[in-house]
Amino acid sequence: MSGFVSSSTVSACRLEFAQGRAPVEIRVALDWVTAGEQHTITTGTVRMRASYADPEAVHQPPSRLSYCYHDDFSDVQGQGLLLRITDFQLPPALTQCGIGTLIWSRIHRALDGAGLLPMQLRGGLSSTDATVRQVDAAGRQVRRMSHGGFYPASVPNIARRNAFWKRMLDTAGTRFDCDAAGVGGFAGRFIDPAAHPSYRRPFDVVEIDAGMPDGST
Repeated sequence: MSGFVSSSTVSACRLEFAQGRAPVEIRVALDWVTAGEQHTITTGTVRMRASYADPEAVHQPPSRLSYCYHDDFSDVQGQGLLLRITDFQLPPALTQCGIGTLIWSRIHRALDGAGLLPMQLRGGLSSTDATVRQVDAAGRQVRRMSHGGFYPASVPNIARRNAFWKRMLDTAGTRFDCDAAGVGGFAGRFIDPAAHPSYRRPFDVVEIDAGMPDGST
């Protein structure tokens, strides 16, 4: 095998909410290598970092927190490029307001701009996210009185989570299995989830300087 070519791309944006949550910065980076005489074999990594102010902070200004995600994609014989999703689960402060769908829309946009589409997605579904922490409009965890104290409240999540992943999959040739406990898996061609008619976002998206692919500025 010869003729290795390494490539990288990076983009960033700021999500500005009309009310409630503080701005959130999203950075998406792709690194990939093509190889072979005709550059027909591709492997790579998608990386994402979300930076946000801690909504639970007592002191001002609040500390900055980060959530990072990365997974690999590669050529699979007979399937083309495949991205295996191993663990994408946002922290409570970033949930229930459309940020997850926007992140995957940005990933799709980056892949498209790099000429890495079409791509298949494959992932598993777990009972661990059958419920999630309930948060208010600012991203703070809601607490309720129980057994003499205040404890974080949870809300059912299976239907919401399944709709989230289904927005990213073309209806043609898609496999999506989920039992009553929330366990299953999915596979299908990756499409832009923000283009789905069910998606509504309570923020504006502002492009910002992304810095270098390695994370430096």
